[in-house]
Amino acid sequence: MPDQCGDCHARAEALQSEVAGGGLITIQLNGEPREIPDGLTLAGLIDWLKLPADRVAVERNLEIVARGDWQQTPIQAGDRLEVVQFVGGGSAF
Repeated sequence: MPDQCGDCHARAEALQSEVAGGGLITIQLNGEPREIPDGLTLAGLIDWLKLPADRVAVERNLEIVARGDWQQTPIQAGDRLEVVQFVGGGSAF
């Protein structure tokens, strides 16, 4: 997945004081190390990444997480997340 938020690190630093914990943690996001604000849930991460929640699926540590569980699923340092964004399209027949 291409980096859709080129300034995520700057936004993470700006959000430090607004998020519980106040610091940054490192996770694996789609196979790449990424620093994010500490205290985010999966729902908060999707919002922070500015992804459309109704068009993504999330796998956390090799388990798919139901959308209904995102709000209460905290992200912890070292978590391995795969976020897949669905795109529409098709061909004219």
